[in-house]
Amino acid sequence: MQRSTLEQALRSVDLQTYPDIEVLVINAKPHPHFDLSGYAGKKSIRILERLDSALSRSSAANLGLDVASGKYALFLDDDDWIEPEHIKALVEQLECAGEGYIASYSATRCVGADGSPRDEKFGSSYSQIRLLTGNYIPIHSCLFRRTERTRHLRMDESLPLYEDWDFWMQLSAFGEFIFHQGETAVYRLGSGSGFGVDGWGSDAARSAYSALLKKWRLRWTSNQLENIVERARLSYDLEHQTNI
Repeated sequence: MQRSTLEQALRSVDLQTYPDIEVLVINAKPHPHFDLSGYAGKKSIRILERLDSALSRSSAANLGLDVASGKYALFLDDDDWIEPEHIKALVEQLECAGEGYIASYSATRCVGADGSPRDEKFGSSYSQIRLLTGNYIPIHSCLFRRTERTRHLRMDESLPLYEDWDFWMQLSAFGEFIFHQGETAVYRLGSGSGFGVDGWGSDAARSAYSALLKKWRLRWTSNQLENIVERARLSYDLEHQTNI
């Protein structure tokens, strides 16, 4: 979207300690992107664009997935950034964990639109049932394998929001996620790219949540539905418990 924060995002990729990174910048605007040669540093940057129309978040992500050639992939919005050890730590964790694990994600700290610290953080161990009931994995915190079985996965372009949550649920059918406790991703809230924690509870959020449930309710197994109901019951009991 050619925000001024793009430079910081790309610099954070250039500073990664993992050496072999393919950088694809997807231009979501319907006009040519400005020159990025000054941002490249040690990494080469390839710009992908379709100049006939603007791209939604899902469409932009899918264009990147169509072209990416790596064994692993990670999405990074142009207003967020990652710490230098982020990709190396996630790759190493996945390779040590074995083929049964499809993705690795880090803890994430939040900042305001101006980069000032916020109290919100993401940093919970993995539970597939929890993932079915809410997205707690920021999009750039997660590195995932691209195998023969998962290369067909795409963001759902019919969803107005929560396309990353939907993508993680798709991916979770192919293996476990593993949590890396290092706080190596930084999520900028309120800057207009991802929906973030600030938008939860709005009319747009409720509408998008309904669309997501409509898609997934017939895909969940009986066991998954039982676990979701049990999680809701336990959460309610914990919230309303009283001491006698």
